[in-house]
Amino acid sequence: MLSNQLRHRIAIERPVTVKDPANGAISQTWQAVASNLPAAVQPLSGREILTADTEVAGTRVRFLVRYDPAMNITPAMRIRHEGYSYNITEVIPDPTLRRHYTLLAERGIRVEGV
Repeated sequence: MLSNQLRHRIAIERPVTVKDPANGAISQTWQAVASNLPAAVQPLSGREILTADTEVAGTRVRFLVRYDPAMNITPAMRIRHEGYSYNITEVIPDPTLRRHYTLLAERGIRVEGV
C-alpha cells in the first residue's frame, strides 16, 4: 500500500459505558482507539430514504487503513473524519497479505431494515 494514498487523517472510536460518581447514572460515551490515523477516504454514494414521512439522508464512504491486529476494529465502533461521525457497517481485512482494512461506513441517521 502506497503511503501517498493515505493522505487523510481519521480517528477510530469505540463505545464505552461510564458511571457518574456523583449520582450513579450510567451513560455511554466514545473513547479513541486510534487518532490521527492515515487513511484513504472515498465517498461511494449518497442516498435519501423516506421513512414514516421523514426524509433521512445518508452517505456511504470507504476508508482504507493499514492493518493492525491490535486495533481489533468492529462494526460497533465509529470513525471521526473532518468533524463528522461515520457508523462502521463492514470491516473487510485484506484476505491475502494482511496489509490493510477496508472499512465501509455511513454518515447520517441509521434506519434499521432499509
